[in-house]
Amino acid sequence: MLFKMNPSFGGGGVDVLDAPKITFDGSWLPWHIEFYDSVPYWEAWFFSSGTLTLSQDYVIDAWGLGGGGATARADTSPGGAGVPAMALGCAVPAGSVAVTIGAGARNTDGSSWGPNRGGSTSFGGYLTAQGGLGADSPAEHSYDAYNRFGDTTKNEAARCSGRYDGKTLEIGGWLNFACPGNVNTAHGIGAGGWPTSTSGSYGGSGALVLRIKME
Repeated sequence: MLFKMNPSFGGGGVDVLDAPKITFDGSWLPWHIEFYDSVPYWEAWFFSSGTLTLSQDYVIDAWGLGGGGATARADTSPGGAGVPAMALGCAVPAGSVAVTIGAGARNTDGSSWGPNRGGSTSFGGYLTAQGGLGADSPAEHSYDAYNRFGDTTKNEAARCSGRYDGKTLEIGGWLNFACPGNVNTAHGIGAGGWPTSTSGSYGGSGALVLRIKME
């Protein structure tokens, strides 16, 4: 299969067989073509922890965010959203690299407090994105930071602004996905308040995006 590229990329085609020879044993959206400022990249999204296996050396850009924090069910302040982080130009040799996706924090004890920080997301030793804190630390970063590699044309920030609907309060996040108990759901979302189910407040799990510039 060929994907036709724009004239600035030589006017030819790119065979999907030219995708990076990198595999993953977890949950992911495998290599596909994305453009940043008209420059083509191979890109993949990662949603669970696992092992990345590279058949050769690559220079990789990484973007990710940690798991969201969560406050106790009786607290109407949101946990802090997972923190976005970016590392460009990582020289990664052939071999295996561990990917860790930060878990969303959880509180089910029904008390009025909770030390519930989300887990960190990491790409080997090249990138670490911290998890969100509890109620004392709502998101301290702009929504634009939740767009892939800070590109505002990748307008995927969840833009949850801390709305409290009498049941659940959430803030921050990237993309949307099914997260138990939450009203607005997204990767890295910070959560708090009384949830819509009895299972407790959940922060959203983190995520990782890798890209490789096409030559």
